[in-house]
Amino acid sequence: MTGRIFGVDTSGGAQFTLTRQVTLLKDVHEPLSGVVIECLPLAEFISLWHRPEICEAFGAFRLKEVSLTYSVNDGKGAPAKELIVSNDL
Repeated sequence: MTGRIFGVDTSGGAQFTLTRQVTLLKDVHEPLSGVVIECLPLAEFISLWHRPEICEAFGAFRLKEVSLTYSVNDGKGAPAKELIVSNDL
């Protein structure tokens, strides 16, 4: 996806409206109430989660590490990596 960017479209209506976001948050609040999002250094993440039961739980999925670049407005990108977990066989 080289060169793919997100920007502003001034020819249409707002895609981000407070009314829509309030409705969305009400719908997802309860189902996501037990979700924890972590941002840890890789070594700490592995030490916490690399256990037999976790490996077994994710054993049925395809894991793919991808390299990408994050950037916002200034065009200066920061290299990053993501782990894609998929059940697409």
